[in-house]
Amino acid sequence: MNQYVHATFDGSKGKTPNEGHLSSGDSGGALFIQDNGFWKLAGIHYAVDGPFYTSASGAGAFVAALFDTRGFFISDDGNPPAYNLVTGKKPVPSGFYSTRVSSKLDWIFSVTDPAGDADGNGVSNLLQYARDLNSPAPTGVGEPAVAAGDGFVTITYLKIVTNDLRYQVEQSPDQVSWTAATTQDEVVATAENIQTIQASVSNPSNEPLYLRLQISTP
Repeated sequence: MNQYVHATFDGSKGKTPNEGHLSSGDSGGALFIQDNGFWKLAGIHYAVDGPFYTSASGAGAFVAALFDTRGFFISDDGNPPAYNLVTGKKPVPSGFYSTRVSSKLDWIFSVTDPAGDADGNGVSNLLQYARDLNSPAPTGVGEPAVAAGDGFVTITYLKIVTNDLRYQVEQSPDQVSWTAATTQDEVVATAENIQTIQASVSNPSNEPLYLRLQISTP
């Protein structure tokens, strides 16, 4: 079942006098929303209200962005169509509809394949997204770094602040058997929605200890 983001052309009671609206040819465009200060892709434009008609016979068809559609007629899309008068005590603004990206994640992943390697750099699409890795090789910006000293082994990595990814540091004494590590995490830097995390694992006896970063989707 399709889900849509619906926005109305109502001027937000004077708060947004330059409010925009979609028109012919805008289908397939991107809808962004601001979430906690970050712009995110929320939908793909699909449709707008209208056309509107000036009579119950379907005459006088026109398309427009309207603060109030009362007094005009809209089709019920029947065969043959009926034209219904828009009424109400309060203004009925026209609006537009965008398919919700969040409702199509299964389909998106079915065609993008998180395990795939779209740019052929040896890093899966999921890992590249999760590590904010944008380089032609599997190393570089976004590559986790490991260090040891003072009774700790640390791994430093980039983390996207999002609910659609899970980051788990794992540890192993031999790189064969891996378990979830108990870490002390510190955010050492933040750039927009990208955090640099330094995760420390206690190793007071300085035994051989290996760390890796496991990334998955919920």
